[in-house]
Amino acid sequence: MNFVLHPIGWIRKTKTTTRIVLYKKYQPGLMGFEELSEIWVLWWFNRNDNPHMRSTLRVHPKGDPANPLRGVFATRAHAAQLNRVKSVQDPISKK
Repeated sequence: MNFVLHPIGWIRKTKTTTRIVLYKKYQPGLMGFEELSEIWVLWWFNRNDNPHMRSTLRVHPKGDPANPLRGVFATRAHAAQLNRVKSVQDPISKK
């Protein structure tokens, strides 16, 4: 079975903030978003995606050899996280 993923935007980080920026064609899906307090964000580690990395099943958490070796599914190295919604910028107008 194969799955195909299509990005709907990008995560932009600075030292103090993290923003999710959607492509314009997906922005109408934000209507009512400002009423939410939390959202689940799923992301893809696109800069760390190759056959070698996909075959790695045991790691030292945070890449630190001082941390005991663990299975990747027992670490926080997954691509899903519950996030608090602080604000919605440029909301789509209701028509």
